[in-house]
Amino acid sequence: MKKNIISILLCTVFLYLVGCEDNPVTISNTVNKYAPYKVGAFWVYERSKAGDIKYYYSEEVISKEYERKYKVIDTHTFVDTANVDTVYIIDTNYIRITDRGIISSPPDGMEVYILKEPFETGNTWSYESIDSLIYTFEIVEDNLSFETPAGKFNSCLKINLWDTNNSRLLWEVIFAPYVGMVAFDSYNLIAYKIP
Repeated sequence: MKKNIISILLCTVFLYLVGCEDNPVTISNTVNKYAPYKVGAFWVYERSKAGDIKYYYSEEVISKEYERKYKVIDTHTFVDTANVDTVYIIDTNYIRITDRGIISSPPDGMEVYILKEPFETGNTWSYESIDSLIYTFEIVEDNLSFETPAGKFNSCLKINLWDTNNSRLLWEVIFAPYVGMVAFDSYNLIAYKIP
C-alpha cells in the first residue's frame, strides 16, 4: 500500500512537471537569433522628421509572464518643438516566442505572427483582423545590410506587410540578428539595450 502511494505521488509530480506550460520548448536557433527578448531589454525608434513634430516609439520588456511570454510597454511620444509640447501614449503588449517565430499578443487577444519561419525570401503568412481585413506578411529579403542611427546591421530580414484586400503596402519591417526590430514604417532604431 505504501509503495502504491509513493508511486502515485511520484507519477503526479512527474506529470505536473512535464505538463506545465513553463517547461522549456526547444526554440530553433534562428528564432532566438531574431527574438532577443529579455527583461530589461529596450529599443527606441525615431520617425523621419515631419516639420516641427518629432515622433518616437519605444518598447521595453518589463516582465516575463511565463516561459517564452514577455510583457512589453510600448510608448509613443510626440514632441512639438515649435510649441514645446510633449504627448505620451502608453500601451501594454505581450510578445510570445514559439518554435515557429515571434507572436505579438495585445490585450485584445488578437495574436499575430510578426515573424514566422522559415526565415527566407518568399515566405508569406496571413491573418484576418477582427474587422475581417486580410493582412499578409512577406519576407522579401533575407540577407540585407541596413543602417540606422544605432548602427549598421548585417544579415537582416526585410518583411513587407500588405493590406491584401486593397493590394497596398502598409509597412516595411527590418529585423537584425541578436537585436530584433531595427526599423518599421518610417521609424529607425536610435538606441537599444539587450541585457
